[in-house]
Amino acid sequence: MAIASPTRSHQTISQVLFPQRTIVRNALLVILGSLFIAASARVSITTAFTPVPITMQPFAVLLVGATFGTWLGMATAALYVAEGVIGLPFFAGGLSGMAIITGSSGGYLVGYPFVAALVGWLTEKGWDRTPIRAASAMMLGNIVLYSFGLSFLYVWGAGHTDLLKVDHMSLGLTLKLGLLPFIPGDLAKLILAAGLVPSVWQLLHKLGVRGAGEATAQTAPVGMRMAPLAAVAGFALAVSAFMPWHGTSMGLEQGAGWAVLLAGLAGSAAAYLRMRESISAALLQVIGWIAGGTGGVIAFVHLVAFSKTGTLDLASNIAFGVPVAVVSAIVLLGATASEASADVTE
Repeated sequence: MAIASPTRSHQTISQVLFPQRTIVRNALLVILGSLFIAASARVSITTAFTPVPITMQPFAVLLVGATFGTWLGMATAALYVAEGVIGLPFFAGGLSGMAIITGSSGGYLVGYPFVAALVGWLTEKGWDRTPIRAASAMMLGNIVLYSFGLSFLYVWGAGHTDLLKVDHMSLGLTLKLGLLPFIPGDLAKLILAAGLVPSVWQLLHKLGVRGAGEATAQTAPVGMRMAPLAAVAGFALAVSAFMPWHGTSMGLEQGAGWAVLLAGLAGSAAAYLRMRESISAALLQVIGWIAGGTGGVIAFVHLVAFSKTGTLDLASNIAFGVPVAVVSAIVLLGATASEASADVTE
């Protein structure tokens, strides 16, 4: 009797949805994927404390790798970078050109194809089937991303000490500018992506899509129950409404704060009921995504503002209640998705 190899290749989500692997199919996926990454670059926040913008591009690149696999993921990210280099306004803030590659954030862009390839390769080994493994794959992808980004930033900073107003570029300054400001957001995006991908497998399985059943069958032994984290995130979202949002103004002093409060309480209550097995994971996911989406959008609107050049920037006079609400909402979204992906119906 033949024994299945533990290293055999697994199907990706794109292969299950589009099983006929033709040149036209691959080209369309690569083009659409590059446009998805370009769209994510439109969510770009510039700050005064780092020359590297905060964007949703890494999140999109991780999803592309986890959805497309090794070679398609790498080709998609490479095409996106090429599109920006040749002049399409696809980089953060609508910028383009080779100058961006040689700038402070160029290393992150150069690293995108390698990140997508690594996550895609791990996906083909079955790492996208469970929240734990998906999170591990994306964490490794982030390590590769920062290896490129920080290396390029160090070299760029060494030649622009006058712009940074420092005597010399150091490793500590490199980490301060290119890593530390991004850790909270990257962790939140990682949790969201790691819960979203296995949840898609569950959805495809429930819809009866051929090839999805094998993926979900592997989820149960190592699925992570994330209802407790969802309950904490929902409570934190609700509490953020009692915190200062702008200056000393509390969130509850405006209607948006009340909406965030109610959304957080709904998400936390649903997670608590799920922990007591009073509701299904699917219902938790619906409530959690509505609550997290509502609270997250409201908080994000208060977090950013359009600059004079039309790009997103941090809104003025922001207090810590708004970023707490944003991060809590993202964690709530990811945790509820992870809980649903761990709930396998045989």
